[in-house]
Amino acid sequence: MITEDDTAEFKISWETGPLVSRPGFGFYPDSVWNWLDKTTEDRGEELGLDLSNFSIARKDEFRCSVLSEYWVLLFPQLEDADVPPCFPYWDGASCIPPTLEGETAVWPCMEMYGDKYYTTYNNATRGCLTDGVWATLTNYTTCAELPGPPDTVDVEISITVYLVGYSISLIALFIAVCIFLFLREMRCMRHKIHIGLFLTYIFTDLAWIITNLLQNLVVEQGDDQTSFILWCLVRNLLSYFHLTTFFWMFLEGLYLFLQVQVPLSLANIKHKHFLLFGWGFPGLVIILWGLMRYYLPGFPQQDEEVQTSGKEGHQVYNCPFYREHPVDFLAYSVPVFTLLICNTFFLVWIMVIVVSKLRAQTVMEYDRKHWKAAKALIVVIPLLGVTYLLTLMGPDMEHYPTGYLIFQFIRAVFLSTQGFVITLPYCFLNSEVRGVLMTRWNRWQLIRSVGVDSMRTSMACSTYFSQVENKNIERGRGKLLEVPLHHQGLTSTSTSRMQSFTEINTIGGDAL
Repeated sequence: MITEDDTAEFKISWETGPLVSRPGFGFYPDSVWNWLDKTTEDRGEELGLDLSNFSIARKDEFRCSVLSEYWVLLFPQLEDADVPPCFPYWDGASCIPPTLEGETAVWPCMEMYGDKYYTTYNNATRGCLTDGVWATLTNYTTCAELPGPPDTVDVEISITVYLVGYSISLIALFIAVCIFLFLREMRCMRHKIHIGLFLTYIFTDLAWIITNLLQNLVVEQGDDQTSFILWCLVRNLLSYFHLTTFFWMFLEGLYLFLQVQVPLSLANIKHKHFLLFGWGFPGLVIILWGLMRYYLPGFPQQDEEVQTSGKEGHQVYNCPFYREHPVDFLAYSVPVFTLLICNTFFLVWIMVIVVSKLRAQTVMEYDRKHWKAAKALIVVIPLLGVTYLLTLMGPDMEHYPTGYLIFQFIRAVFLSTQGFVITLPYCFLNSEVRGVLMTRWNRWQLIRSVGVDSMRTSMACSTYFSQVENKNIERGRGKLLEVPLHHQGLTSTSTSRMQSFTEINTIGGDAL
């Protein structure tokens, strides 16, 4: 209960103490808010309620009920007014503080409404009319919806897991794509389909990272419409790339099924057909999904009490494809489940045929390759199915907060490392890829060793021949000095004649 001393302290606090922003409630001094918060906890214990398991919106509603009971004592300054006040009122999203007749109640935007989060930097308003009656609508036009919950320890841990996992997946996927692109032996149709699957995960991981960065920008800037629209576009692009992963996984199973069942049909199928199906059909599904969301009526997102005066029934800066819609299951989830069922059928059919051939006495080499490819599908298809189910279900945050936290951590690990896990059976642990890499490595070592040996041999040979040539030159000079004069083709007579001729030419030259 509130004593007279508490009432006096509250009155002084309202007059002198600083008023602190309380999202969804108003501006309260610390003494009043601390008393209200403590009384709320005590009331919850009396009723046997564990408020720690309540969501933010649910706990605010319960606190508002306590405020409605004690507001006269918590707002003693309103007793001296000459006009009647409007009582505290829960409009479904905020606890509107008591306000005098003819004035407008102003309070910070609520943190959470339903399962959506909102910025608390701006204010919401609602007028108090004559006779202490609230206006029909609350003005939430400045309350922008956030892409996700505000930064908390649980959210930061989850985001950190996602960032680490997606970074590892991106590195593994880039290496795998480079291996298939730079090795000529890895350019058949099956390997091109692997590249398409790797690219879908690369784009999905990059889109998630960019979406997270833009989300932080939206939270920091609050009411920046440009960053919010950009975030909304990238998030829709993330939905497209997420859908392409299932289509390319379907192509993996379809190609292997055709190889086993009707191999001659592959002669008429080109790589462009796979590109059209893997990238084009998901785009058609996304366009159809968007049109259905736009034209078909969905579930009401707000009740009449929480409608805005500026734009009826909607919040400002609302991403139209972010909220849940009844057509999501029909237009988005049904194609995904259809592809997973088809891939499961392909896998079972392939396993039956390949196992029956392996049990036969005559086993061909391509049968063994089909068996290895089927084992890769055994790993990948359940991975895709389980991770997609993790995005559709999970424990309730309000009733099972601990289970919800554990589930979020497990889901973050599975979803973020999905690209890395897929590279294992299709690239890094694949015997064919490892064999080609080993062959290239041995060839490079052989060329390198042969090149070094040939260089050493050529250097040794050049050194040897240069030494031999020098020795021959020295020997030739020695022999030339030792040869007698008549062996050089000159006699003493001819020598004297040449000397006489030289003297005559010298005299003649002087005479001239």
